[in-house]
Parts: sequence; C-alpha cells; structure tokens
Amino acid sequence: YSADGSLDNTFGENGTLVHYIEQGDTHFTSTVIQDDGKIVAAGSTWNGSNYDFSFVRYNTNGSLDNTFVTAGKQITDFDNTNDVANAMTIQNDGKFLLAGYAGDNFAIARYNTNGSLDNTFGYW
Repeated sequence: YSADGSLDNTFGENGTLVHYIEQGDTHFTSTVIQDDGKIVAAGSTWNGSNYDFSFVRYNTNGSLDNTFVTAGKQITDFDNTNDVANAMTIQNDGKFLLAGYAGDNFAIARYNTNGSLDNTFGYW
C-alpha cells in the first residue's frame, strides 16, 4: 500500500500479488520484510501427494528474486509427511528460521542468507 492507503500499483499486478509454487495449492502463513525491502514468505505447498515447507523471496516490486536459491523459491520435505511452516524469523546473521510441523512432530528448518538449506543445522 502507498502512504495514503491506496494500492501501490508499482507492486505485483496493479498492487496485488497472487502466486503458487508447486501444483497450485500454496499457503503462506508468515511474512517478513528484510532490511533491503525484499519480502520473504513461508508456509506450505502441495507436492502432489502431501505438503512441504515452502519459502520464497520477492523483490520490492513483487517479482520473484531469482538470486534467491532456485528461481526465488525453496521447498523442504521432511520424510514424506505433511509439512507446514507456521512461523518465520530472520536471525541476526541473516539466516532464516522456519518453524511448524512435519507429520505429528514439531519441525524447524534453518536456511542460509541465499535461501539454501543450512546443512550445519541439526535435524532429529
């Protein structure tokens, strides 16, 4: 939105953005704005048989940030269960933490500043 409350027509398509990642069923449940104004959204996306963590970054104009991981989007599967990210934060070092559930379990994934999965972060 613009300062006067009207839609910002320089963002997305006439001020709005509709996007899905995989097969058309994507739900974003958490959004953060980086210091550079880029928009990061997290939630879940349908992979054809269950849901996976989904994670995308948009430029300030609403276009996908193609410098972020794979064409602006990251999908993480925890053992072929329904995986949903409900919350997200940016750490002081710029890494991203997504928290939610994988099947019946609590799940957290950490990603590097470029959106790739942080393999130094343990998973139990």
